[in-house]
Amino acid sequence: MNGWQLALFSLFTLISLGLVAWLCLSQRLAGSPRRCTLVDKARALVGRRLRLESDLHAGSGHARLDDAVWDVRAEQQLAGGVKVEVVATDGLTLLVRPCRCPASALIMDAE
Repeated sequence: MNGWQLALFSLFTLISLGLVAWLCLSQRLAGSPRRCTLVDKARALVGRRLRLESDLHAGSGHARLDDAVWDVRAEQQLAGGVKVEVVATDGLTLLVRPCRCPASALIMDAE
C-alpha cells in the first residue's frame, strides 16, 4: 500500500467514525423514540372484540387474537364461543366482558 493510499484510507475511516458518533449523539440528545413493549401492545387491544375459543375456568382462560394467544380474565364464568370485548388490561392479561353490541354491529376482530 502506498503512503497516499494509507493516508486516504485513514482519512475516510476517521470521517466515517465521526459521522457515526455524531448520529448516535444527536439521537441520544434528541431523545430517541420510545420502544413499544408487549404491555403497550396489550393496552392497544382495549375495545377489540373476539370470540372465546374455550370456557373460562374460575374466570380465567385463553383466547386467540390476531396471531397471538392471550390470557383473558372475566368477572364471571363464560362459555366458549361467547363474544367478548376487551375492556382493560392487567399487565399482559386482557380483561373482558360479554359484548353488549347487537350482532349486526359486531365486526369480529378474530374468529
